[in-house]
Amino acid sequence: MIMEKLYTLNAEQVKKLVKLLEVEHPGARVLQPDPFKNEYRVITQGRDDMGNLGLPELDLGELADLIDTKEAEIGEAIAAEARAKRDALLAESDWSQLPDVKEELREAYVGYRQALRDIPDQAGFPHEIEWPVKP
Repeated sequence: MIMEKLYTLNAEQVKKLVKLLEVEHPGARVLQPDPFKNEYRVITQGRDDMGNLGLPELDLGELADLIDTKEAEIGEAIAAEARAKRDALLAESDWSQLPDVKEELREAYVGYRQALRDIPDQAGFPHEIEWPVKP
């Protein structure tokens, strides 16, 4: 059974909604049918963990309340995604620390790699991340 619901959301709400769905309803999708409007269509299919079909019918206020009650889980999911991206960027730059890399280039990457490691310490982490620029 496919269920569909249309919500008007801002960008931060959409980001949290996507993470909420990843946590609560892994089969759900969020689509933006009209890129000139802040309308997003939530599509679910199948059953959730409780055996219910799809998402419950929620108005925007109830959706906001649901997102607020799941804020910690959503934050953890966003943080895990950010750490995975950071880890991938570190792995991609491992070559820069090999002994046969020119010292000037190696030193440039030392700062970049340290900035990647410091991402979880940023004040806005995980919702606002300033990604370092690759040398």
